[in-house]
Amino acid sequence: MKSGATKRDTVQLWNSTAPRKPTNRNPMLRSRHRLALLVDGALPLKEVVSQFRNSSKDFTVALDVLAVGQKGIMQGLHLLAQKQPKMPVAVLDKVGEEAVVAVAPKGFRVRGHHNYWLSFFTEEEFLEPSAISRWESAAKLKVGSETSVMPLAKAIAARTKLLPEDGVLLVETGLTGDKDRKRLRAAHLANAVARAYAWQVRPVDPSKPVRRFRCAARVLPQPLGAPES
Repeated sequence: MKSGATKRDTVQLWNSTAPRKPTNRNPMLRSRHRLALLVDGALPLKEVVSQFRNSSKDFTVALDVLAVGQKGIMQGLHLLAQKQPKMPVAVLDKVGEEAVVAVAPKGFRVRGHHNYWLSFFTEEEFLEPSAISRWESAAKLKVGSETSVMPLAKAIAARTKLLPEDGVLLVETGLTGDKDRKRLRAAHLANAVARAYAWQVRPVDPSKPVRRFRCAARVLPQPLGAPES
């Protein structure tokens, strides 16, 4: 998303906790039998958004997005941040090469390990606009170019563990600098969130309570001169 002459953008990912209970089920396994849209940065964002709208019947039908590579996850986060009457909600999980190959066209080459599955909820489960009021006072974790993924993932897991049901945690990064730096920060953010999510849905000890969460996103303009993330 382009910044204006006097603005630059920040993307915020919102984590809302679900009821706290033991589980050894991975909701992503069920969702992977649904229609999936593969995005890898090969097409312009505008065209990707158009494809998503057509496939999801303008965000009314649940749809999965397989985001491949740093370019893909950047576009995936922008899809999640699309403005609607209600805010889109999804869960974000990391997947391996085999999941990409199963969905991708024949001959598609997978490069790297930044592959993610965004499983969008149905429109009925999207957030009401009034929910945004909870973001303003929520705790926030910032992601910079030098942010390490594992400590960030542990911080996300630790913070969500303490939140009440429907509590909010923000994970934020700046969309500034060159394209490579922006994609790197977005990939760090997505990687950490996906790791924290995986610990909840695929715990080492399924008998212990977990804290599943769902995600929404928004892109905020910031005045020029604000410190770069």
